[in-house]
Amino acid sequence: MGYTIDEKNLRLLAQESIASPQLMQENCFNLADRMAMSGESSVTIKLLQKAFNDTVINYSHYDAILQNVLRGLAQGRNKRKSYDFKDDTQADIYHLFLKSICVDPPVLSMNITDIRERFTQVLSIIEKLPTALVTSNTIMHVEKIFKETAPKLDTIEWRGQALYILDPFLLFYLRWNRSLYSNFKKS
Repeated sequence: MGYTIDEKNLRLLAQESIASPQLMQENCFNLADRMAMSGESSVTIKLLQKAFNDTVINYSHYDAILQNVLRGLAQGRNKRKSYDFKDDTQADIYHLFLKSICVDPPVLSMNITDIRERFTQVLSIIEKLPTALVTSNTIMHVEKIFKETAPKLDTIEWRGQALYILDPFLLFYLRWNRSLYSNFKKS
């Protein structure tokens, strides 16, 4: 099509497509559309991000499912513990988990140690890091919510202290749907 893209933006395009040929095609299509609208001949980070935002719109069916995940399982009498994030927001363990799996780089499998390391990249107070048991229980609850809310979708699996994200489109949606995290409280 005559557009130029530098190595850095090309790597970003590949990374955000999360090893999915379909996501790569959609992202490239939306990027070409954005390039044509802008009249630019070279890919910029801004145009690439707009293309990703265009792609994420196609996956809004995850929204209702993720809202159920963010609500978590029914609470007992005790209020859920709130965590302080580096972006000056606060939220519970379900929010922390979803936000943490979105940390760079996007990966489709991670063990409990990897997940807890990602927590440290999101939390402002590392001393309040959830225990491995709390983390494991949360992931099991999230998996249960996914299976109950969307039984026909293969989304995530928690097996042998490892998380497997079976759906790269879900991970892409989590990473690029900025409105998903807009209801976090400012601390």
